[in-house]
Amino acid sequence: MTDEEKCRSMEMLARTMVTAVVNTPDAVNVAGSMCGDQGILLTIVTAPGDVGQMIGKQGRMARSIRTVLGAACGREGLHLELNLVESDRDREGLRR
Repeated sequence: MTDEEKCRSMEMLARTMVTAVVNTPDAVNVAGSMCGDQGILLTIVTAPGDVGQMIGKQGRMARSIRTVLGAACGREGLHLELNLVESDRDREGLRR
């Protein structure tokens, strides 16, 4: 499996997990890129109202997402960097 395929595989796994948790799954955007030789950076963007659900009580959901993705990356010999981001585009629309 190439690095590009590994990256897409991790993106699909992350998207599947996060869309199951949030209220607006259509607003979920997952972008992955390789960091160096053995690392993958996944950035998960959600609607502003869904950030709390993605993080969960005391960060339990976020920790669980990191654990599952980290284990999947470990099987592929990769190190995981995960960013959980709130969509600024949606927030701008609410301010007007």
